[in-house]
Amino acid sequence: MKIALLTCKELEGYVAYEEHLDRALEKAGLDFDWIIWSNWKEVDWKNYDAVIVRTTWDYQKHIDDFMQAMKEISNQTKLFNSYETIKWNHSKDYLLEFNQTSTKPVPTTEVKIKSSSDIEQLFGNFNSEKIIIKPFISATAHDTFWLTPDNFNESLDQIIEVNSRKRMMAQPFLSSVVEEGEYSFHFFNGEFSHAILKTPKPGDFRSQEEYGSNVQTISPDESMLVFAQTVLSHLNEKLLYARVDFVRNENEYNLMELELIEPSLYFGYGEGSADRLVHCLKERLK
Repeated sequence: MKIALLTCKELEGYVAYEEHLDRALEKAGLDFDWIIWSNWKEVDWKNYDAVIVRTTWDYQKHIDDFMQAMKEISNQTKLFNSYETIKWNHSKDYLLEFNQTSTKPVPTTEVKIKSSSDIEQLFGNFNSEKIIIKPFISATAHDTFWLTPDNFNESLDQIIEVNSRKRMMAQPFLSSVVEEGEYSFHFFNGEFSHAILKTPKPGDFRSQEEYGSNVQTISPDESMLVFAQTVLSHLNEKLLYARVDFVRNENEYNLMELELIEPSLYFGYGEGSADRLVHCLKERLK
C-alpha cells in the first residue's frame, strides 16, 4: 500500500507536526511520499492507493489550480478528504449555510466595502465595538482585519483594495477569543481523537501558533463534545479527518470554522493521534 501526502513548496514560518504522521505511517508498514501539490501535473496518481491533503498551506493563493488538481487526483485515486468536501469547504460560505442550523456559527455576513460608512454600519448591525473582516477564501489570518470604531480608517484603503479582488465577510469579534481562547476538536472517521485550546498572545487576536499563541491539550467536558459532534452531524459523509474550531460565548458555543481540507491536526498535542489517523486510513482502504 502506497500513500501520497500533499504539501506546499515553502513551509518556513509555519508550525507543523507531520513528523508524528511520518512515524505512524512507518510503524504501520506503509510506503509514503510527500509531494508538492502544485507539481500535480508531473505525477501519475494511479501509483498511489490514496492521497491525503496535509500541509498545502498556500492553496488559497492559487485556488483555481488547487481545485483543478484536487479534481484530477480524485479521478485517479482515493483522495482524503474527498473532492466534494474540499469544494464545499474551501470557501467559508458554509458559515452562511450554518446560520440556518443548530451549529450556531459566529454571525457572518458578506460585505462589499467601498467607503467608511460601509464599515461604520457593521458595528451597529452586529451591536459590537469590535469586528473582523476577512476573505471567504483565506488561511492563517491572511488579509484579516480586526477593527474598532477608532482604528478602522487606518485599514480602510487596504480593505477596499482586498475587497476589490476577493469576496469578503464580516463577523463580530467575540471577547472570549482572547479571554478564554479558541477550542479545536479533532475527529478521525467521525470519532473524537483529541482537543486543544489556543489562546492569542496578549494584545493579539489571532489563535495561530505562527503569531505566538499559547496551545494546550485539554480534556473536554460533555457539552463541548456534543457541540462538536452536532456540527459534524450536518455533513453528508464521515470524513477521514475533521477539525471543529469554536468558542464559548456566554452560555453557548459558536462555531468559528470547520476545517476539512488541510488543517493542522496538532499531532504533538494528542498522544497516539497520528497512529489513530493511520489506523482509520487503513480501515478505509480495506
